Amino acid sequence: MTRPHTLLVDMDGVLADFIGGACRVHGRDSQAVLQGWPRGEAHVDAVLGMTLDVFWRRIDAEGTAFWEGLAPYPWFGGLLGWLESTGLPWHICSSPSRSPASAAGKMAWLYQHVHPRMRDFALTPRKELLARPGVVLIDDNERFVSRFKAAGGEALLFPQPWNHLGAVADPVGRLRQRLEKLAG
Repeated sequence: MTRPHTLLVDMDGVLADFIGGACRVHGRDSQAVLQGWPRGEAHVDAVLGMTLDVFWRRIDAEGTAFWEGLAPYPWFGGLLGWLESTGLPWHICSSPSRSPASAAGKMAWLYQHVHPRMRDFALTPRKELLARPGVVLIDDNERFVSRFKAAGGEALLFPQPWNHLGAVADPVGRLRQRLEKLAG
């Protein structure tokens, strides 16, 4: 195994609270939704009891404001600090939705919360195209993690209720341990 030399970090579900934003536009209490979330259920539309088209229609109607308005997770600052402390270059790698407003809104979110001149990002649903030995993807989506590993990269699943790891008290600490293990 090649030592990690580059980190790719997902936005929604790792840095930004997409579920909180989705619950808001659908008039749901995010805490109640998360408490009742079936562990490992990856489809938020199913958890909210609606079709995928209905789910996205309200989000898309908000345009870039939906994405710009997503709250950073409580661990956001700690995660950015940890990323910097690794000494490894890191980049954002996020999948846009079907709406063009998603890409613009995600870029605005990065400028607002990460750096006003943030340019180290890739917006693609094909994250596995960036996989190679030594590149580590940090993502909450098991499908992206599996595809990335199958394409020759390393990947760390970020713990969330919608994947098999579930939520943990210290997700940054868990990532630190898992990256150290990868580094040998």
